[in-house]
Amino acid sequence: MAPDTISTRPRGPVGRGRNIRRPSNWFGSLFWWTMLIILLALSAVASWTFCIFAFSYPEKPFNYAVLQKFDKLEPPKKFSNANAPSNRSYVARDLYDRFNEYEDRHFKELNGLLLRNYIENFSRAEPGFTMNMVGSFEIEARRPLGDGDLITSGTVLMARCLDFPDVVIEYILPGAPGSVPEDLLKVGDVLDLGTKSRSRFAPFNVVLHISRVGGTQYCFCVVPIVFSRTHIARGVELTLEPPELLNLEGVMPPIAVGVKIDAGISEGENEGDLDSGGGFEGAEGDDTVEARATGP
Repeated sequence: MAPDTISTRPRGPVGRGRNIRRPSNWFGSLFWWTMLIILLALSAVASWTFCIFAFSYPEKPFNYAVLQKFDKLEPPKKFSNANAPSNRSYVARDLYDRFNEYEDRHFKELNGLLLRNYIENFSRAEPGFTMNMVGSFEIEARRPLGDGDLITSGTVLMARCLDFPDVVIEYILPGAPGSVPEDLLKVGDVLDLGTKSRSRFAPFNVVLHISRVGGTQYCFCVVPIVFSRTHIARGVELTLEPPELLNLEGVMPPIAVGVKIDAGISEGENEGDLDSGGGFEGAEGDDTVEARATGP
């Protein structure tokens, strides 16, 4: 007699006579579906992470390019006296003492923060880092801005503080080519940006970049952020405009990079004027240029 066998076929009217079989490749299908879900989840996480990083650090060249491509950044605003961001005015000595102990890595972080504030129109600027430079400065060099600069159109002046010669500023005046006439703001002129108690340009000239030059000397790049009718002495009006785009690969500071700054003499000053492609433009003169801004 044949031994008893146990049937694996299900009993009942529905499953009678049928064998239940799993697909031979069911494990492989499950594996690939799992991998696909994981990849989609990782892509979503990476996308969100990059978005957060890009919006958090728009001063990074790649992030800035992506945000600009998708129109996620406003250009620098035309601030007025009424809506200019809150700030604090500093004379050269105050800023020198504040940053004298900074190391190079600190300046890298600080300059990233200052540039971020400018790109974001100071919408989330940290207290104490919207710094308005005031004082009197003697112009030592000037040149037109170009494609290799952060702001690619306008004029930049390099000037030394009269009260504290260890500080020089690079005063960036954005605007169309020729917006600053060559017979104004010449080498040797004294640029008056006002005082802490009465600044004719305040609160308009914010510090955009800080670097150590010539050993113990410091260079502060300064840019106006209020663009109403900007006048200087002798009744001449300057037409300045904020830049539409920034070149984050541009050199900062525009003049002092590669220039020896000692005892108030910039290298190349005694060698004649350089051309407008990025060199210095010299002129004699001892005029005091008083800068002021009027309401719109």
